[in-house]
Amino acid sequence: MKPKSIYLDAGNDELKILFIVPENPKKAIYATAILEKIFTLYPRAKITILGKMPAVSLFGATPNTDKILIVEKAYYLDAIKKVLSSKWDIIIDAENLPLSFFARAKNKARVLKSSTEKNPLSLYADMLNLDKNNLNPIIWLAPELIQGATKRLFKKEHIIGVAPFDDNGNFIWEPEKFVTLLKRLTCPGNIFPASAIAVIGLEKNRIMANKILAELPDWQRVNLVGGLGFLSMAACIQKCRFFLGGDNIMTHMAAIENVATLIIISQKNVDIPDGRYVDIIQKLNPSVDELEKAVKNLWNGKLSQ
Repeated sequence: MKPKSIYLDAGNDELKILFIVPENPKKAIYATAILEKIFTLYPRAKITILGKMPAVSLFGATPNTDKILIVEKAYYLDAIKKVLSSKWDIIIDAENLPLSFFARAKNKARVLKSSTEKNPLSLYADMLNLDKNNLNPIIWLAPELIQGATKRLFKKEHIIGVAPFDDNGNFIWEPEKFVTLLKRLTCPGNIFPASAIAVIGLEKNRIMANKILAELPDWQRVNLVGGLGFLSMAACIQKCRFFLGGDNIMTHMAAIENVATLIIISQKNVDIPDGRYVDIIQKLNPSVDELEKAVKNLWNGKLSQ
């Protein structure tokens, strides 16, 4: 069963559009492609964004937004007051809430949670009757976020981003091997000589991250674990030359920001990052040599494009 879809035709009407953000932050990253398409087709539309934290924070710098409605635990009760009293031209629900079913709108699109499709972009393309390749995820960043990233990275120009965790906060590879690989890649004569290493993660990743940070010299180590919102992390990731990580929010942000991204996964049924310069190592315990070769192949492939 496919989700109900809508047809979007370009126009300049000042449409009133409600966009409901997926609760899963990784899916929310790809849902940015929906708004990017809406902005292109309807540059004068008034868009209201509704969702839960932290996923809705990814839309904090979205341009041309009329308002952002943040709802907490009393999801439906809070949203009912803000949404059901209005009449919308279009409702696009990427979370499939009962709220969007009852809200008044001329046109609606709702994604089905029961879908087995792993790639969120394919789901959203179905919603809008578009080809997946016509959807372009984007993370909008305000100038102050970019300036903040420059300060956090100590104005370093050559940076490798690392998020060596899975979605549950566990290591995706032995930390000793991570350190060995990073030291190899940044030694004189290799592809990233004298590059800084930014370890990026959430608060739950702090203890694990310290096992890598403690092995890096002061001049090379950049600790970006805990205390940063998604957009601040995205601004820092955007400045990386290369990104190495697992199936987590940081790696997905790197992928859509067109940073060369190598993902290490050992299990099946994970959300594979969707990006232009992405490669995957799907192996329980790859060797340092295997990872070094994969990094070089991906980096040289990006340079050749």
